[in-house]
Amino acid sequence: MAYQTIEPDEQYWNVYEHGRYERGSVLAGQSRRSFIDCYESLKEARSAYPTADVIDHSTKVHHNPLPHHAPDWFDPADAGEVWSEEDY
Repeated sequence: MAYQTIEPDEQYWNVYEHGRYERGSVLAGQSRRSFIDCYESLKEARSAYPTADVIDHSTKVHHNPLPHHAPDWFDPADAGEVWSEEDY
């Protein structure tokens, strides 16, 4: 189930939607955080997104969300791409 947050950064109040990547995505089932909009004040953000949760920190996650092993459907011949750095 998707939900929204309002988060501060250096200058603005950013609105994000949180949910899960859908089936068919390389990130299927993993957490998804999508930027929606930004506002100069919390009041403006709350007015536009009254049901969003206001938090005092960023929810950004700093890691590589790709699985270590390619999914069964991945074929490097499709576009000449590789899955991991070890394949270079």
